[in-house]
Amino acid sequence: MDQVVPWLTQASLWVQVPVLLAVLMPLAGIGAVVLIRGVDWVAHVFRRVSG
Repeated sequence: MDQVVPWLTQASLWVQVPVLLAVLMPLAGIGAVVLIRGVDWVAHVFRRVSG
């Protein structure tokens, strides 16, 4: 990790953008799915309790 960060910050923008998108987009997708599932679970619990 200590060698990757300086390489990435010194690389061309044409290298940085695809690398970051390849790493961050899947992580953002996983995070979004987790958040949606969490909200659905909370809504299910409140619906069952209230009704």
